Amino acid sequence: NVGRLIGDHWANTYITAPIGAKTKMNHAQADLLVYYAPRSNRKLEIKEEVADIRRLDTPFTLRYSQEGIVKPGKEYTFTHLLMPALPHRMQEWSSDPSSSSLRKILGYYMADGVEVIADDDDKSIWKITTPDGPAEWVVLNDTGETVAAGDIETDASQVYVKLQDGNPTTVVMFDGTYITINGEKIVSLPSRGDFEK
Repeated sequence: NVGRLIGDHWANTYITAPIGAKTKMNHAQADLLVYYAPRSNRKLEIKEEVADIRRLDTPFTLRYSQEGIVKPGKEYTFTHLLMPALPHRMQEWSSDPSSSSLRKILGYYMADGVEVIADDDDKSIWKITTPDGPAEWVVLNDTGETVAAGDIETDASQVYVKLQDGNPTTVVMFDGTYITINGEKIVSLPSRGDFEK
């Protein structure tokens, strides 16, 4: 299902319980942030699919669509982030309307910490942060050339870096020679290769 928090290019989705063989399973509730890299020529669509009785337990479909004429041989890239989380929905027991807010009830929402630094058909650079938590960088670079945006620079085809208090705790690099964050080189290889820490 989709809601309550929905943006121009992202939506919170949730499931009250996983369903298998038309039976709800005994499992904790879960939220899933679906966040699309924003593009001006695309729009978020939420479609209700209740005409199909097989869809009654999950009646909504989320799409980020682009309309227009497709050109032969042209690549179209849609980059998105799927980020699971435990639901955070506090109860507020008060008859005073000013005693709470949607933000207080729903808490800090994951979409607040997602930043798309750069996104086109050749590269996508994302930074994900949470309050008092780690900062995570994700780079997808089809060209293999140097890309620099925000505080990160690399020539790798794929990068994942997790920083805790500014220090790298997890680093994964595919097909590259270096990663620099905030002017500090955290990976340096003599030739193109993979790196994991």
